[in-house]
Amino acid sequence: VVLFSDIDGTLVDKSMQVSAGDRRAIADFMARGFYFSLATGRGRTNAEFHVHDLASNFPAIFANGATLYDRVADRSILEYDLPTAGLSRLFDLMKAFYPEIMIQVYQPDAIYLVSDSPDSDPRVAEHHPFVRADFAGMEGGRATKVLFGMTDENCDEGQLIANAFVEANFPELRV
Repeated sequence: VVLFSDIDGTLVDKSMQVSAGDRRAIADFMARGFYFSLATGRGRTNAEFHVHDLASNFPAIFANGATLYDRVADRSILEYDLPTAGLSRLFDLMKAFYPEIMIQVYQPDAIYLVSDSPDSDPRVAEHHPFVRADFAGMEGGRATKVLFGMTDENCDEGQLIANAFVEANFPELRV
């Protein structure tokens, strides 16, 4: 038996803490010979920032399935990535639509924040550790995930804009 847990809204509370009761339940579950791990949209470095001391005994899934990671051996098992070449046009389009956008470029060992958003922005606050970056420096590299942070009011329209751009220019990707 393998039990995967998401982090946000499932494993952690609003202060990003795993309760003592949940920790005991996980330890008991594994002691009974079962397997436990994480399955989250968060990148590995960000997930580990919040739950680094949580035991697991099965590979974890990070970045919406782009990374399979052995937390015990501290090594990547499998990574799917995408080229960033040409994405600057999408970034410019999304920033024109929503100037306050927060763009995160996930790579296996880091999250790059391409945004003018201050650290106090709640969309930024829970995504530590990150490196502030200018996308021009990453153009032509690789990423496991790209995240566009918007408000709920803008998200649906922003998704339509991004989806149309990706379908026209990068049919192998999905929004």
